[in-house]
Amino acid sequence: AKWAVYESVNNENLYDGIKKAFSKKLQPIYRLENAQVIVSIGSDFLGIDDNNIYNTRKFAQNRNIVDENSTMNRLYVAENSITPTGASADHRLNVAQHNLEQLLAELAYELKQLGLSVSAKKVKSPNNLWIKAAAEDLMLNRGESIIIGGSQLSPELHHLIALINYQLKAPIDY
Repeated sequence: AKWAVYESVNNENLYDGIKKAFSKKLQPIYRLENAQVIVSIGSDFLGIDDNNIYNTRKFAQNRNIVDENSTMNRLYVAENSITPTGASADHRLNVAQHNLEQLLAELAYELKQLGLSVSAKKVKSPNNLWIKAAAEDLMLNRGESIIIGGSQLSPELHHLIALINYQLKAPIDY
């Protein structure tokens, strides 16, 4: 007997991208409680994506202002329609689905300009100010910054995100 499973929405692109980066198929666990800057590219990690309840609780831990010394994380979201994650964003950018690849390429280039060792070519878009601000924030908060990509992104884009997160020392467990 053969067992076959099909899911129309899955994370295979994410797993394939991570496998390409680290030579193993791994499941990322985002430690959002340790992130001061979060950039979401087409991901609804607070809404319908995997581990959304866990992600919401950990994300909210860094949004709790208890005294004048408390800090709050910053959330940048690029998405093609409003989601719970986008509604929670400090900086939200509405981008057509087919332009998310260009946006990530431009973000990689800006990070390269700021000193990250990543292979990226110069790309310019009308969203350059948002991308520059996100890149600067990611670099200023190395070790406490993370990029999360949506399941609809290609394995190549997830590969790029995994490499960038590795260099940022992003709070991710695999």
